[in-house]
Amino acid sequence: MSESKFAIGEAVNFGWNKTKENAGLLIVIVLITMAVSGFGSLFSRSGSAVYFINLITWVVGLFIGIGVIKIMLKIYDGQKPELNLLWSGGPVFVNYLLGSILVSLIVLGGLILLVIPGIIWSFKYSMTTYLIVDKGMGPTEALRKSGEITQGSKWQLFLLGLVLALINMAGALVFGIGLLFTIPLTYLAMAFVYRKLLGQAPASAPTPTPKPAAPTN
Repeated sequence: MSESKFAIGEAVNFGWNKTKENAGLLIVIVLITMAVSGFGSLFSRSGSAVYFINLITWVVGLFIGIGVIKIMLKIYDGQKPELNLLWSGGPVFVNYLLGSILVSLIVLGGLILLVIPGIIWSFKYSMTTYLIVDKGMGPTEALRKSGEITQGSKWQLFLLGLVLALINMAGALVFGIGLLFTIPLTYLAMAFVYRKLLGQAPASAPTPTPKPAAPTN
């Protein structure tokens, strides 16, 4: 069982505080991801060309997803995040793609069988892509490790998912503008959970070095 647990309120508070601190960058990221995900919907007709465009959109979305994880983990680690990290997913893209497909197939299989296993497995393997991006693991190794670190935390992950869904619903009700803040909050809360399940505390602001006392005559 994973010894490191997380508090739902702590994860949400972390996400909100860091969203406020990095609002400009995070809003740009959300707008980019929304533009990419919404691009395929511009083509309503069926046909091979439309399917190809949707496939490209999906691949680009996955590629940017790697960068999003990197940026959120940078923020958690107390480092300065940069927008160009969105385009840095090349080295792990194949493993990220395979890992995403494997998790989707496992969850889908569980949903088809008895529904509940699919829900449980969705939380059990929810950290697979983070491990691929952060630790450079292969898909199967990341699946196994995700199962280990989420052991004993699936109920917390489920409740956190409900809380984040409600927060995003509230954001959508404010003419959709609230999503510019609730989506980054969600990203950061999940990065918080990932690091906590690995047993890593968030970086704190560096303590200023005290100035030496002036010599007395």
